[in-house]
Amino acid sequence: TYIKVTQKDHHGRLMDKNRTGLQKCKRDPEYNTTFAYDASSKHFLDCTFHFTVVKVKGMGKNKELLGGFSLGKQCSGDNEREHWSETIRLPNQAMVRWHALAPRDEPDMQY
Repeated sequence: TYIKVTQKDHHGRLMDKNRTGLQKCKRDPEYNTTFAYDASSKHFLDCTFHFTVVKVKGMGKNKELLGGFSLGKQCSGDNEREHWSETIRLPNQAMVRWHALAPRDEPDMQY
């Protein structure tokens, strides 16, 4: 499994994308990966970051989207909204927080 991070502007257009390394054969993988973005950009406040957990099956050809969450202009929940507010309030500080995954079939979830 790995985590895919996409940054989209307020129109939903892709601005940037990143991902963690692949965690193989782990029941509860931990991803200690840091993603850095320019919070001083004038577009930063209007964008949304989508975090998606992807399970890789077989030789990497088949991928299953397990769930995800969103931070930014279009947060996926109260915890995410609080995290985003903290990020804006403290732009030069690293943020570490756990998030519950929305099911992959939830209508508001953008992968």
